[in-house]
Amino acid sequence: KQILSFIIFPIGIYNFFHALAGLAIIPSTFVSLSNRIISPLKNIRCKICDNISKALFKYKRITIEVDGNKIDTIILGRPSTFNNGRWCIATNGNAEFYENKLNSNEFKDILYNLNTNGIIFNYPGVGMSSGFPSRQAMSKAYKAMLAFAEDNENGLAAKEIISYGHSIGGGVQGDALNSIKLK
Repeated sequence: KQILSFIIFPIGIYNFFHALAGLAIIPSTFVSLSNRIISPLKNIRCKICDNISKALFKYKRITIEVDGNKIDTIILGRPSTFNNGRWCIATNGNAEFYENKLNSNEFKDILYNLNTNGIIFNYPGVGMSSGFPSRQAMSKAYKAMLAFAEDNENGLAAKEIISYGHSIGGGVQGDALNSIKLK
């Protein structure tokens, strides 16, 4: 019993501090754990509908499953670019929801100027995505977006993929791209 407590107790402490550090690194996960974030996100989504339709973009909200976590994702583009095979996968910065990114014109201007479509998602445990964020979970979520974009049968059949990472999103992409081969 003493040997097991000596082994298991430090593992429990490590897991506790790892989870606590995750909340400090991605504070939006702490906010999304409370019910206070659900209503504001719904209000922001209503504004997204208005802002995207005014900018001639069409969008579709989808869920992509990664290791049992449901990743809340939006794909968007203009009717003139839907079939051109160009997709931009955006990763959020620290404490950022995709809902906020879509309410600003910056991301839509990038898509418009590059004549491309977009994929944007919330990390596991952020916003309406389930799970808990960790380096591995965030990297796997990005890899799942790449796989979805490249998939010719059930995905978007992308011919060209542009990665756009802001802040910690650049690190997520770097970590994910370090271990995979792109088609």
